[in-house]
Amino acid sequence: FLLDQFATSFAQADEVIVPQIYFVRDSEVEKTRVSAQDLVDKLMEKGTTATHIGSFDGIVEYLEANCLDMDLVVTMGAGPVNRIAKDFLRRGGANSRLTKAMGGQAMGDQASITSEAVA
Repeated sequence: FLLDQFATSFAQADEVIVPQIYFVRDSEVEKTRVSAQDLVDKLMEKGTTATHIGSFDGIVEYLEANCLDMDLVVTMGAGPVNRIAKDFLRRGGANSRLTKAMGGQAMGDQASITSEAVA
């Protein structure tokens, strides 16, 4: 049920890249109940283009190869997922004037966000 609702929240996205799921307090049994591929399958079932790429470095490489000028890339998730945006921008992502909005690493139930223009 929650996987279905979560997948629905991405209905307006052109494409969703799903990394490994970041498990923190989950038991071993809970970790086997859902996978990144399960989310990709549900997204695709709902008509959203989705791909599972297991490593952050792999995602950055994918973004470098596929992002065009004026594309909006949003990174969000648990754990150090903000590293994707930082590495993409550091490596020159899209080679033009970019605006970035990237989540920072949150603690517990808190959320953090950083936004800035990059020349």
